[in-house]
Amino acid sequence: MLGLAGYLESGEWFPLTVLFFGLFLIAVGVALDHERIKEERVERGAPRANRGEPSGVWVGVILLLVALGVVILAAFVVRIRDEAAQSAHRAARRALSVAPAAARPPAPSGATQPAPSAAPAAAPAGANVKPCAPGKFRVAAIQLVSEFGNLKRNRERLAALVREAARNGAQVVVTPECAVPGYMSADHRTTWRDPVRRPNPKDGRSLVEADAAEAVPGESTRVFGELARELKVRVVVGLIEKVETAATGTPRTDYYNTAVLLGPTGDIECHYRKLNLWPPGDATWAQEGNLGLGLCGTELGRFGVMICFDQTCGTAEKLKEAGATTVLYPIAWVHDKPSEDWFEGRLPERVKMWGVNVVGANWALDHVPRDPNGPQGFGCSRVIAADGTILARAGPAGDEIIYADLPKP
Repeated sequence: MLGLAGYLESGEWFPLTVLFFGLFLIAVGVALDHERIKEERVERGAPRANRGEPSGVWVGVILLLVALGVVILAAFVVRIRDEAAQSAHRAARRALSVAPAAARPPAPSGATQPAPSAAPAAAPAGANVKPCAPGKFRVAAIQLVSEFGNLKRNRERLAALVREAARNGAQVVVTPECAVPGYMSADHRTTWRDPVRRPNPKDGRSLVEADAAEAVPGESTRVFGELARELKVRVVVGLIEKVETAATGTPRTDYYNTAVLLGPTGDIECHYRKLNLWPPGDATWAQEGNLGLGLCGTELGRFGVMICFDQTCGTAEKLKEAGATTVLYPIAWVHDKPSEDWFEGRLPERVKMWGVNVVGANWALDHVPRDPNGPQGFGCSRVIAADGTILARAGPAGDEIIYADLPKP
């Protein structure tokens, strides 16, 4: 199930599916054309069929089998490529898991340096971060080890990291998807559950029993709104939103995977509900977003907000068309491949295609996964420029803050 889920989330199925159906239509067209030519010969007085001449149906079947073979071959080539990449990434992960922080590769030239890994303590106040360059503004992505269901602990941890980011000059801070309640359990086996729509306890952890969902405005927007106002920064907070209504006379509670952008005045500048839910994860408890695209015009440029799986469904392209120059991107990546496979290679390729800056904050474990065949997707948060250049990169595990300076409009 995890392998299929990761395959779907990566979007790799799309080009192969298009290829197959394209070849399928060609095969059908050739078969129909073959039959048409035979009928024209009959109308001209020729025999209906020559000995050994295949019918249009058989022509179509043969071409369809050829199309299927081409798709299988393409999938096999992709799989071989991925296996080679995984082998290289696993070796890198093993090296990172035993190397001290100072020995890890530095960020590319021109990028601000990330704060040292901070698990479980916050990065030291003397982190080696250069002053922000003139004409630019500083963004920070907080990589966080959320404790599933422990909202109080997660808020306190996030608040400490936001303060650290502000001390190092960040003006915009992004946190992971569902950072306050946690997206799912670390072993990927337990998701949240709406107890009304899914009453069976085996289907996940109850949002009600854990008190994991909150209103907007609510406790998290209050806490981080006050913090944003105190520090004069912008903060994107990932949470689970609940909306209670009784429009039809029957009380009803809907849940949303939500990201809220709080401005330096402490007010909500952007309230975004995830539009494209991931089937094995939040689609089991959340409703699809109903507030449209997440967009916000500021003195630092026009920000767009999207959440994790949104990237597969054209959301970034729509934000770009709507004028966004920087996308603030909370993530809780789940995959069956090492995180570097996505964050170091494929995501930068997509960002280059989108043509917007991306500040991606991902969830994390406090250690590098030891089983290469077990749950993957943690860590490796990235800040990526609109041309696909990685400006800042986090390690594969632990709480960490990464920084980059982006141009002002």
